[in-house]
Amino acid sequence: MDTGANKTIGVRRLPARLARLVALLLLATCNRSPGGPASGRTAPLRVVPATSDTMLIRDEVNALVAESESGRPVTVVLAMEYIFGWGCDCPPFVFRKSGGQTQYDEEYVFPTFADGVPDAVYQVRGEFDFTGHYTGRRIDMFRWYEERGEHVGRRSVVFDERREWEQPHPEFLVEGWCYAPPDHLVEPEWEVPELTTMREAGVPLCPGADWPAWLDDPIPDAGP
Repeated sequence: MDTGANKTIGVRRLPARLARLVALLLLATCNRSPGGPASGRTAPLRVVPATSDTMLIRDEVNALVAESESGRPVTVVLAMEYIFGWGCDCPPFVFRKSGGQTQYDEEYVFPTFADGVPDAVYQVRGEFDFTGHYTGRRIDMFRWYEERGEHVGRRSVVFDERREWEQPHPEFLVEGWCYAPPDHLVEPEWEVPELTTMREAGVPLCPGADWPAWLDDPIPDAGP
């Protein structure tokens, strides 16, 4: 997708992923601090990156949670993905490049959404960028579902899985988000309907992202 901003910085000539990173960093450096326009203060948003360095993620998240607990929440951008195909009772989002395995509770996030921000909990592959701040709370799966208005009784969860449901993870208040669809299909019968629903709902796309052409194919091929 070609926008005026892309023409200005020449993103059109960059590979898609690099273009998204450049645009994301430019957006972060131009955003205002949580004080808002009236404060007259501007500050770059910290980007918690997609990285396989799990200790870096743990330490970064713990520091941000501590700031929120002290009443000084820091607005950041999280590079996340949905746990599509993980086969676990995990929080819905995890830092990208986790490779399907995690070591620390801080690699997951329970998202909540500020007033006026659309829900981003879609069961689909792709890249989600969440802008917001950690609330300082660590909640479990039961509490997260309850606060979403979806009560799940503890007895309805089999005993072997209950430990995962009761494991607390950081809560993140999403004040804005965007999405970049995957460049190929893995499970067409599942992904195509979900992506179609997202497109029809007007899900905000990240800079440099667009809906893939194969989404309109009668029978999309899985691959490569």
